[in-house]
Amino acid sequence: MEELRLSRREPAKGQGWLQPPGFDIQRKVMTIITDTAELVRFCDGQRGTSFVAVDTEFMRERTYWPILCLVQVAGPTEAAAIDALAPGIDLTPLLALMADKSILKVFHAARQDVEIFVNLADRVPAPLFDTQVAAMVCGFGDAASYETVVAKLAQASPKASWAARSSTRCGAASPIRRRCSRRPRREPTPRPAWAR
Repeated sequence: MEELRLSRREPAKGQGWLQPPGFDIQRKVMTIITDTAELVRFCDGQRGTSFVAVDTEFMRERTYWPILCLVQVAGPTEAAAIDALAPGIDLTPLLALMADKSILKVFHAARQDVEIFVNLADRVPAPLFDTQVAAMVCGFGDAASYETVVAKLAQASPKASWAARSSTRCGAASPIRRRCSRRPRREPTPRPAWAR
């Protein structure tokens, strides 16, 4: 089993880390998985977690269906780069993890990633959260790259004094008011029954 250390990069001045509670990506070691036994161990270790972040790398040139080459999966406590082309590797444990309804699968720009899993297992990973779609809904524009989303979120969340209050009557100078005033106000629309 080979390990790859992710680089530890300090945030830009005035920016904090953007990560879920308990998710320590800066100190994470990414394991490179090249055989089925390692894959089983890794996937079993993800059981019971609330989410996994998933990204695929594939070859699409000169093929009708994309050929899966690498799957990167990160849970709250460990991360792995799974070599899908390693001789003899069986991806069944990974496909079972993608089908586990108790674990949220987080993708960015999931369409092609989902196509890979549908071709391999004939089902869509579920439940699924696509950060690109969420970014679009939040006003980041169509097809925002992961880098753009992270950069804009980092700019929007500098270390501000949340305890400070404006001396003005409406509080227009407070950090949250400044952030919210950048977007035009819209009337809330009723949520459909399936989204409640």
